[in-house]
Amino acid sequence: MGRLTDYTHLQTYKELPTAWISAPVSFALLSAADHWDIYGYFCGAHKLSETCLLTYRQEVSKIDPSLPQRAARRLMPGA
Repeated sequence: MGRLTDYTHLQTYKELPTAWISAPVSFALLSAADHWDIYGYFCGAHKLSETCLLTYRQEVSKIDPSLPQRAARRLMPGA
């Protein structure tokens, strides 16, 4: 799997609410840990500016360096 770029991170952040509504069963199949990884990395419960979101991404990646990879795998199994 390639690295998640700033652009793909922002796009995923914007698309997650729609995906949640259009395919709730897909999210229901995830474990609680999977949900926390996605929530923790993409900061889904908050409306942030792109600058704030990218700053958050940098900071959370320093605290938990494997979180970006775990969150991306949860959203794209098999990738």
